[in-house]
Amino acid sequence: MAASEGQLEVVSLLLERGSDPNVMDRGGNTPLYDAVYYKHFDVAEKLSKHGAKLLLDENHVATIFCFAVVEGNIDFIKALCRFGADINSKDYDDRTALMVRCAVLTAEDQRKPTALVHPACIPSPKQPSHQTAGACGPDARAAGV
Repeated sequence: MAASEGQLEVVSLLLERGSDPNVMDRGGNTPLYDAVYYKHFDVAEKLSKHGAKLLLDENHVATIFCFAVVEGNIDFIKALCRFGADINSKDYDDRTALMVRCAVLTAEDQRKPTALVHPACIPSPKQPSHQTAGACGPDARAAGV
């Protein structure tokens, strides 16, 4: 709770008293993941210095990155990478976040370069942009991604 609430002093005290920085909650998230998710980067730094890890499997990391790129959540993506998540993680269908971002680009997005648009995302005549649609995990199709 302290990590997700950004309570740096409480986190520091708990770490000083020997709390395990890699304990997982029922959802499988660590304090480091919660701190990053809620943008408490000072807490994330403190946890990292005490050996905290994200401890996410590749499919979970890929799914998180997929949703983050679709939402354009650049700060979250950068923080995940900074604290050890592999940006090239593949989802259940061997797709990466870059593939997903390319798949959801609209015609307007393709005309405006942004931090999340990579030249590889611009579809070639041989590669339609819908090729990787639905890549954010099993529930993505139902959500219309």
